Amino acid sequence: MRSGIQVLIKHPSFVHEYPFSMMYPFGVEVWFLNAFAMAMFTLILYCVNKMNPSEWRALAENGDVYEENADNFNLRNSSWFSMSTMFLQSYDASPRSHAGRVLTGFWWVFCLIMVFLYGLNLSPYMTAAKKAAFIRTAKDLLEQIQVNYGCVKEGSTYDFFKNSTDPDYQRVWGYISTAYPDPLVDFVSDGVRRVRESNGDYAFLAESAILKYEAYRKPCDLLITDGFITRSMYGFAVQAGSPLRDQLSYAIEKLYEDGTMDKLEQRWFDYNSDCERETLWERQGLYSLTAVDLQGVYYLMLIGVGCALMVYFIELLAFMLMPPSSTRRGKQVSDVRSKNVTQSEPILKPQAKWL
Repeated sequence: MRSGIQVLIKHPSFVHEYPFSMMYPFGVEVWFLNAFAMAMFTLILYCVNKMNPSEWRALAENGDVYEENADNFNLRNSSWFSMSTMFLQSYDASPRSHAGRVLTGFWWVFCLIMVFLYGLNLSPYMTAAKKAAFIRTAKDLLEQIQVNYGCVKEGSTYDFFKNSTDPDYQRVWGYISTAYPDPLVDFVSDGVRRVRESNGDYAFLAESAILKYEAYRKPCDLLITDGFITRSMYGFAVQAGSPLRDQLSYAIEKLYEDGTMDKLEQRWFDYNSDCERETLWERQGLYSLTAVDLQGVYYLMLIGVGCALMVYFIELLAFMLMPPSSTRRGKQVSDVRSKNVTQSEPILKPQAKWL
């Protein structure tokens, strides 16, 4: 019988990660520093627009542009400009003075670096729950640090790692014998229960036949990773030099070839699964981003919609409670446009008629 040691983990679809793990690529202090940098840029851009004689406000006061252009970079619009450019979006107006353009240029460089650094570091945090599913060898087990792993104390897997002379297996033994908290369990059922209760932080090493029996039982929240930590075979012991050795070996090979051994294994080890067969999309979910992985993004969108609705109702309430405003601003805009038209076009005076 062919067997080996495999890894049992909690299925990534049942691992509950922090919904806003998308915030992890930057530390808390970096988020606060970025918010402070945006606030400082907004304030300085507002001051430049207000004081620089080459900016929109001064030009509007001189009548060179429409009066409404004076508010292109007031405090509110400057905030919107800094936020939109941070996400690499365009804006209707841009600073006219050299000081404002130098300031904006360096702000764009800052935003470009931050956006790309965030994007490059985001993927590992969004797929953290799936990393254990890619453990296939002892080397993979040793290279990861997110998942604690262990086996049954004094069991066959325990003895294999303890007595192995392979360097990788010796490192695995060194870990399971010294790790804290203790990764060893007393019974297989304890290891399976620990996997279920660990939320993806613990992996159980055992014989593949034992793991298949446990993984195919409800509530169907376990997964055996592909590959084997080590492969082994069980055989019949016969006397040295006995002709039965070759006869048994030949018969076993024939049983493997015609599928009899697989049927016997299925019958006596009861691999009939209580879980429904996974669909193609469910299997692909081990390697692609699912709704569980992106739940924080959807929550963020819902928060944005909620904030927008709240602001909308506040504005609506303020509009209903405040007295009707005069049309002075509309009349001012009309006067400025009339002034510009008057200055740019000659006035044609009617000629007198002699009777």
